[in-house]
Amino acid sequence: RLAVCLEDSIYIHNMRDMKLLHTIRDIPSNRDGLCALSISDENPYLAYPGSTTTGQIQIFDTVNLKPVILIAAHKSPLAAMAFDMAGAKIATASNK
Repeated sequence: RLAVCLEDSIYIHNMRDMKLLHTIRDIPSNRDGLCALSISDENPYLAYPGSTTTGQIQIFDTVNLKPVILIAAHKSPLAAMAFDMAGAKIATASNK
């Protein structure tokens, strides 16, 4: 999968033929295009901010193309995030 994270939407493509698989439109404003994509085939997740005011993380399944969970990780907005190699854990940082 390939994820293109824009300010107001996220596009998920198939890497083999670049076909657009899914568009996520109802996201909070994401000026920095912050997102993380797991490289694991067993945990094919995409993470992106779930809020502009708090550090919520939305986890999205890129195979079944549906949201999995919204995690309240920080009190202030997210600044960075990354999955581990297995896609089972995510590290995050807020802007404070």
